[in-house]
Amino acid sequence: MERIYAAGWQGRKVRFVAWVVLGALALALWGGWEITRGYGLRPADGGVLKPLAVRLAFGGCVAALGLLFAVGMWIYGRCYVAEASVDETRGVLGITLIGLVLRSRMEVPVDDVEGSTYHAGRSNTGDFTVNAPWVSVRLRGRRLPLIVDAQGEFIRRELVVEHLFRAPRRGRRGTARPR
Repeated sequence: MERIYAAGWQGRKVRFVAWVVLGALALALWGGWEITRGYGLRPADGGVLKPLAVRLAFGGCVAALGLLFAVGMWIYGRCYVAEASVDETRGVLGITLIGLVLRSRMEVPVDDVEGSTYHAGRSNTGDFTVNAPWVSVRLRGRRLPLIVDAQGEFIRRELVVEHLFRAPRRGRRGTARPR
């Protein structure tokens, strides 16, 4: 397999965010438990234990919020491409996904790439500017597209364009445009 793409620094940032989200999940679960156990006992809360239904609702919402972020990051990690390689003799793409805790690797036939779409990923609120271009890559049989960070390292650009960034097939709109 010949390595053709690596997320590089961008992938490390995504991995860092995944660990932060896991830490936030632990804090949210602990906070939800503490709220359920003793909400209302502190002088600032009124000094009287709140009814069980109120404690369960408030503590459950705090815990669920942390769980929601973790599930979202888990889904994102199962789509974010950390590395891509190609074996042209076998006609196979090797794709490593960043994952939530551990990376996962899959091999797919090159013909399973159904198309890709470039997204500029720019926004400007006046105070805050984001420039995060990315390419969504559709694979046959996969519900969610892969996410290839356009700020990653294109080791063999011509092979990335030939095998991974294809014009959409079967009526899909848009085209890939690596930078």
